[in-house]
Amino acid sequence: MGARGDVNSASASHNGGILIAGQTLSFGAGSHDFLVVEYDEMGHLVWSQTFGGSNSDACQSIEQTNDGGYVLVGQTLSFGAGDWDIWLVKISGSGDFLWSRTYGTIRDEIGYSVCQTSDGGFAVAGHYNAGDYQFYLVKTNSAGTQMWARSYGGAGYDVCVKQLQDAGFILGGITTSYGAGGSDVWIVRTNAIGDTLWTRTFGSTSTDDCQAIFVTESGEYLFAGTTYFVGSGQENFYMIRCDANGNEIWSKTFGGDTWEACNSVIRTLDGGFLLGGLTSSFGNGDVDFWVVKTNDFGDSLWSQTFGGLQGDWCSEVVQSVEGSYYVTGSTNSFGVGTDFWIVKTEIDPNHSYVLFPKVSSNSQFSPPTQSAGQAWVLMAACASN
Repeated sequence: MGARGDVNSASASHNGGILIAGQTLSFGAGSHDFLVVEYDEMGHLVWSQTFGGSNSDACQSIEQTNDGGYVLVGQTLSFGAGDWDIWLVKISGSGDFLWSRTYGTIRDEIGYSVCQTSDGGFAVAGHYNAGDYQFYLVKTNSAGTQMWARSYGGAGYDVCVKQLQDAGFILGGITTSYGAGGSDVWIVRTNAIGDTLWTRTFGSTSTDDCQAIFVTESGEYLFAGTTYFVGSGQENFYMIRCDANGNEIWSKTFGGDTWEACNSVIRTLDGGFLLGGLTSSFGNGDVDFWVVKTNDFGDSLWSQTFGGLQGDWCSEVVQSVEGSYYVTGSTNSFGVGTDFWIVKTEIDPNHSYVLFPKVSSNSQFSPPTQSAGQAWVLMAACASN
């Protein structure tokens, strides 16, 4: 389900800081539990919360809500109808539990992405097991009560969702049933009640995936993921821009001689884009955080790695209100076991490299180290396994 560590998602906080969400074995009620942590703009801990039951629960996505709170989605073995079910959790701005809902059957259902809809409800995208995994979209009201659910097949998984201006939805993920072969990027456009309007595939005869969607101000779509070049041994960042009807405008790839995996894309304040993921072609060690900055046409402006000698996985990038970037994920280079890791950086757009302090601490939450003109790096030892 994509190249992700124990931090699966991040969101700017309502207070100008950053929230990270994933799962932990170190704290909580049972096996893996949802873990949400908020830090202020200087990296100081504001609060942390776990949610879960006696079995495994994994958070895949966090989003701001209009009431000043947040919504989480993932999957649960602790609650629901049986086996994995989608789990939607609503919390306040200070992390207090408000309510939760499960969606599913006796088969597997995985929640991968959530967005608040124009009517105050939520759209949850994921996949469910119908023999093969299929795209799955659940629409709820503001209290999380299911209004309708739709599946889209053949085989597809790792589904992202955004709502559009006409109240319809755009879904992006991976298909092994359609396209050129192997796995391909699969896009499904629906109306407001989930009926399919059109679908598109993008990719080669090998392996291609979609991990993130951005809808531009003009109603175009940007899809970000990873593509594999047949015979080369290379996997690179893959970025596709389409018009409102799903027709490709351009596509770009970014990478080196071995492999990269893109997990996130955002629009930056200067009108370009920032891609985040991981690289084994560049950086300090095994696998490192990698961010690529482009202009509005997808041309690379600069890139930057962060990491140590072991594996470091970037799951999401977020831009703060003042324009700096949070690069979030998990690390095996610092801390004990696998730990949450956040880098906040003011990377120079003229491609000067940012030097950042490498920190290591056994404390539960260590404040960032910071020097004038440098990025701060936060390591939180709360996901050891």
